[in-house]
Amino acid sequence: MNGADGTEAWSRFLGSGLRLRLVARAQQEKGTATVPLAPETAVCPLPYYVGPRQLASCLPKLVACITRAVVSSDVVVLRVPGVIGFLAAAFCQLTRRSYAVHVVGDPVAVVRSGALGTQLQRSIPLVARLMGRIVRVADASVFVTDSVLQGLYPPRPGTATIAVSDVTISQADLATRPRSAAIKELRIITVGSQEQTYKGHDTLLRAVRVLTDRGLQVHATIVGSGRMHTDLVGLASTLAIGNRVRFIETAVDRVTLRRLLDDSNVFAMPSRTEGLPRVLIEAMARALPAVGSAVGGIPELLPQDCLVPPDHPVALADVLAGFVADPALVGLHSTRNLASAQDFETSLLDARFGEWLRLLSRRAALQGDGFNSLLRLVRI
Repeated sequence: MNGADGTEAWSRFLGSGLRLRLVARAQQEKGTATVPLAPETAVCPLPYYVGPRQLASCLPKLVACITRAVVSSDVVVLRVPGVIGFLAAAFCQLTRRSYAVHVVGDPVAVVRSGALGTQLQRSIPLVARLMGRIVRVADASVFVTDSVLQGLYPPRPGTATIAVSDVTISQADLATRPRSAAIKELRIITVGSQEQTYKGHDTLLRAVRVLTDRGLQVHATIVGSGRMHTDLVGLASTLAIGNRVRFIETAVDRVTLRRLLDDSNVFAMPSRTEGLPRVLIEAMARALPAVGSAVGGIPELLPQDCLVPPDHPVALADVLAGFVADPALVGLHSTRNLASAQDFETSLLDARFGEWLRLLSRRAALQGDGFNSLLRLVRI
């Protein structure tokens, strides 16, 4: 677990005597810090796997653990998409067990992006039907987007459904004022996992090469780690921009992230697929102008003139260069982003989520179910 998965991330599930069980694949790593959890929260670790082969080898044990967790809980909330959530949904449907879903992304976009390889492209219709059915059968749902994911995977009419981001912003996260200084040297930052190619860090590197060829002064900070990290470092070397890119592979806490964002003057998110990206909202909270791909929930956060197609380094470079060419854009988008980030202030979102949770509790009570524990299946 990282800091985003600790007490703060799950606290909105607690209250009124509820107990929470987190069911997730987990492994212990030397040298990693522990993440504190509330006393009412327990962790049920599942076998850890990476990739299809490891999944296949531990599948029987994984299914058995998920089954026991679902049977022993009163209310089931599945985080989807993800293998764990899909398996739990299949068990719930087979046993006619009620469940709720927490919809955080679009699995079709993940497959279509090619981040999982080209072999799965043929499975897109099946993945779409599976995800659609899981959401449609659910008795309640939470979507992290206002409309994008709801349009792709509509919930069943009459069920308890809300739109509330799983990203929360504290007052400490919010900058005190917008930025207005003209940009003479682009200091770009991006943050995200490098386990797959979802985040488009390779696209940003190619955009830096384009900007360099145009004679602009540009440096990029890329925060993230994963299996693709070595490939990205190699790509920067191949593009002859190694001296213009700083890679930060170690995990950073929120204080360090705020400092890195404050030291930059533009945020870039050239993702190939997204739900509602946490780090983009955190960058907006620091009053950073931002550019992102027109995928997932990003268009709900950024205006049209700050959106680019995925896998399009030239388009990305064009928008980034625009902040240098027109200083007025810096102040305009900085002011807008800071104001938008305030909509994700913790107390506002927690209050909305609490209303949904109370409704779920009442419905469970009417059905004769206890509400002594709450299970959330998560994909880490």
